[in-house]
Amino acid sequence: MDYPSSQFGVVMFRCTNELKGLAIDTDSFTDIPVEEWNRINERIKCVFITSDAGTEKSLVAAFGNEKVLYIPQFQMKLSPNRTTHKKVVNILKSANFDIAYVSGNYNFVKNARSFLSGSIWVKQTVDYRNTNILPDLIVDDIEDLLKAINENIYGFFGESILFPNSLDKGIILFVDFDANNNPIKLITAGRYFPSYHYMAQLHPYSRAIYLNKQTDKPYTGLFNEKFAGIYKNIINFLKEKTTIDGVCSVPVKPNKVDNFKYIIDKISKDCNIENYNDKFICIKDYEDQKALSSGERAENIIGVFQYNGDLTGKTVVIIDDIVTTGATLRECVRTLKKSGAKEVIAVVLAINQIGPTYWRATPLISCPYCGCEMILRVAGKGQNRGQFFYSCLNCFHSSGKNSTKKFKTAWKELSDNEDSKVEQIAIDENQIEENWRGNL
Repeated sequence: MDYPSSQFGVVMFRCTNELKGLAIDTDSFTDIPVEEWNRINERIKCVFITSDAGTEKSLVAAFGNEKVLYIPQFQMKLSPNRTTHKKVVNILKSANFDIAYVSGNYNFVKNARSFLSGSIWVKQTVDYRNTNILPDLIVDDIEDLLKAINENIYGFFGESILFPNSLDKGIILFVDFDANNNPIKLITAGRYFPSYHYMAQLHPYSRAIYLNKQTDKPYTGLFNEKFAGIYKNIINFLKEKTTIDGVCSVPVKPNKVDNFKYIIDKISKDCNIENYNDKFICIKDYEDQKALSSGERAENIIGVFQYNGDLTGKTVVIIDDIVTTGATLRECVRTLKKSGAKEVIAVVLAINQIGPTYWRATPLISCPYCGCEMILRVAGKGQNRGQFFYSCLNCFHSSGKNSTKKFKTAWKELSDNEDSKVEQIAIDENQIEENWRGNL
């Protein structure tokens, strides 16, 4: 885990306001003795989850029966599920938003992402193939986890920058990225949740990335300064460890507006590195990548870029906003390497997230008038410029009524609603059992 800022402050998970408890998948840490967990338990409330009878006995002896949750092995593969989640919330006596799951097992972490609680993956190296369902925090080891807890680091750097009332401290993630059998480092400042994801309207960072590049809107380019700051912070962090010669962005198609021009110019000036954008161009138009499969994207992008210059011996940083399959980025790396670049480092705002599905009906911010989903928007002008709020498009289109909610108000309602849904789990299961017994 790397910290690109020396400032301290609470950084949000996707939804967590204040971390009050951890649910630890102890079975995924076979090399960590039970006693070692006491260092975490002394710092924050914990519940220890296991499917091993021997481990359960050791945990009970160390922490007491009330802090241990035994799950049969056949259920552990699907955990945490709704039943596990309800038990964890009850044991920790905390709200749904105020707890986080900790595991060294990627499947466990993916399952945990089905809830709005936090998720922490203990993993020293991350391959790009395991990044389409990223947890809220990734740490190298228990020492790193303790450091994150002690310094209130609860999420990605970029996401913290855009989350209302949060401070600019968080992690950047180094990912192993295979660029056509040419491994490079890809660094991401966060995650992007697309329109079909349950987090799409609950994630300011994703909405900022999407809205910023829309054309001829009041909010077009609104976040350029903040995004430039994120890139600059990461590049300066890299400069402390290696020589960076220049920077460029993924070339735009011919006759298209380059949304990265301001950002690249500012990075080049403020970081005192060369601007390679004028020489790195797209030489032919190509079909939009969004509707294509991974294989089709790779085929579609071959040979569309060209670098008009010599990069021999240079270390180049290439930036982009979102990376999905990585096909465009791989072709860019191939082109830059062909022009002599010694090393190419990719820095992106976010990696596209494809799942998982939510544990029940998609969590919504509901309109108080019509009950429809409200959309997360940002003020593009006026005294509230740059501030997030929720708006009901249904009311606007049907009656012309401007139904809005402040971000803070909407999130308080969402937290209360999700807590009540977790409480409903026990009621639902009791009803199922009564119906089952009645049919005997």
